[in-house]
Amino acid sequence: AIGSGTLTLTGSAASGNMTLAYSGTSTVTSQTISAKNCVTTVSGTEFLTFAVTGPNVNRNTQAGLGLKDLSLGVRSGNDSNGTSCKQVNQGTNPQESLTIALNPAAFGTSFGFPAVHEAGIDLNLAGNAVITAELKRQGNTIGLAELQSGFSAPQPQQDARSQLQACRYDSNSGPQSGFNNNCYWEIEPLSEGGYVGGVSNPTPAQYDWDTIVLTAVVGQFSIQGGNSWPTGYPAAAGTRFGVTAYSDGTLGCYDGTPATLAAAQASAFGDDRAVITRLVNGKVSGVTPECVLKPYTYSDTSNTSAFRQDIRDGQSTAQFAAVLPRDYTKAEVTSAAHSGPSATAPWPPLPTVSVNWEDGTSDVTLTYCVPGLITATDATNYKVPTVDSTKVVSALDQTLVTPATQYACIYAQTNQQNPDGSVTAYDYIYFMGDILLKGGR
Repeated sequence: AIGSGTLTLTGSAASGNMTLAYSGTSTVTSQTISAKNCVTTVSGTEFLTFAVTGPNVNRNTQAGLGLKDLSLGVRSGNDSNGTSCKQVNQGTNPQESLTIALNPAAFGTSFGFPAVHEAGIDLNLAGNAVITAELKRQGNTIGLAELQSGFSAPQPQQDARSQLQACRYDSNSGPQSGFNNNCYWEIEPLSEGGYVGGVSNPTPAQYDWDTIVLTAVVGQFSIQGGNSWPTGYPAAAGTRFGVTAYSDGTLGCYDGTPATLAAAQASAFGDDRAVITRLVNGKVSGVTPECVLKPYTYSDTSNTSAFRQDIRDGQSTAQFAAVLPRDYTKAEVTSAAHSGPSATAPWPPLPTVSVNWEDGTSDVTLTYCVPGLITATDATNYKVPTVDSTKVVSALDQTLVTPATQYACIYAQTNQQNPDGSVTAYDYIYFMGDILLKGGR
């Protein structure tokens, strides 16, 4: 893990607002949820995003997040005892649900995906209740949890794989009797048991989730921030999410040996021969900063490869080189579309590679590096370049949104014809900053 903290939701009786605060950043920031006539407004650092399902409020207004009496729920056209804007109710059409998701951009790490390893949710109930939680990571369901309260005996589980917590059997949970109708739902780390969907032998990071979908199968519930509990109870501290961010490894600066190279799976570019190398740091005011190990994450999808590192760690001039292979079959090589080299392009013609800095700015199509940036390459080790970092001036910054300089360019392209008639093309890319590379065939 490269960073961790607790995200805590509390309520203020004085203002009627709810506040989210994160302990994992040195800068004191918070997210405030306020409401007027149940209609919520979110301000500050958006650590969490909220989404709901449920009946429309009216023909012109969709269901939304509701806040009343320091209780979060679904504001919808369903009226349950006059509390439709602060509860999530069973049996509606469409079914009411509340989805809470981490917003990666809000956390103190600029790379990877922060995720939740455990949680404690302060629930206000209004009678017998069965509440389910679907735990997701990057859109995929990886865990299930269920809370039961009230009833005269345990109820059949909604899913046998769920992590089950019993709150108050033999005692109806409400209505509205101080903390006696509240339950503190502790969702334990999935690594300690329970369903981990679609993952064999998961790594620590794969146990963690970034989204929770809460639904009332029986009864109703609201999410609160500890206000109903007496001092000294754990729940009095509020609803909390334990957040962790993980790295895939660390990179030191290149010293002429392959030991500093990080091989990474890059299906977007053909196979697992993609290699990313950290170079020496770029100069600051004529001085090369000391090289400190940098955690990083690497991921890929069908046509992108993402390399992320912390650009806020005092090493903003860290430089990298990437070797990205792409394979062409014999049929593709001999087709009209790949008819051979020209005076200005390698053979076969290469689709463009673009970069996205993941800060809301548009993709940038990569071009060749500015003259003088690459002064030499190491022929024995993946063409690792020697760089004159003074050539990376602020005018080259490819995004003005992300701090420091974000720049990427192509410094070489080569091709290799294979015995079966196929061709492997290689892009050699220099970059400074986080990067999301997009390539095609």
